[in-house]
Amino acid sequence: MHQVFISYKREQIKLAQTLETKLIEEGFVVWMDKKIRVGTEWQKEIDEAIRNSIALIVIMTPEAKASEYVTYEWIFACGAGVRVISVLYINHDDLHPRLKNLQYITHNDPLLREVLFNSLRDAQSSFLTIHHAIWGVRDKMHNITKEVQEMASAGMPELQANKKCLGDPFRGERKKLAIVFSRGSKIDSVELEEYGTLALHK
Repeated sequence: MHQVFISYKREQIKLAQTLETKLIEEGFVVWMDKKIRVGTEWQKEIDEAIRNSIALIVIMTPEAKASEYVTYEWIFACGAGVRVISVLYINHDDLHPRLKNLQYITHNDPLLREVLFNSLRDAQSSFLTIHHAIWGVRDKMHNITKEVQEMASAGMPELQANKKCLGDPFRGERKKLAIVFSRGSKIDSVELEEYGTLALHK
């Protein structure tokens, strides 16, 4: 499931909730600060939520521009390699210099919905990167990095290590799949025995 983080100033909660509803209708999971649990370290929860998101949408009003918390969230997202999309309620020239160079859309653009969701789908396909993937038996491994990345980009939520999905270059012997991948800025690796399953997206 693909998560989107909404960054906003509390005065704009209704705008954020309207956006949340539209995102959920399109099949996205939405994270907003109302999900912070009582008694937890809220900063760590926010950081982790941003890292686990394919994009951060910032509702950029005059209040949001002046907010140190909103500024922290989009700066953290930039540093974590998470796509930042600004929905502007201010003039583009008034944006922070770092945001001026990033994709944005004005709140009254008649194509807002189309542009926003196209951008999110693009972020969704590029969020998970397969750096290296090999499949086969010991000493006879095939590089299938391109094929696995194409599967991830096509939105496949799971990858099964079996011959139907990945081919059967060597008959008889049990095979395994080894993958080095990253979600956003977090790099990880996994080895799957044949018939094992990897969840490509959360």
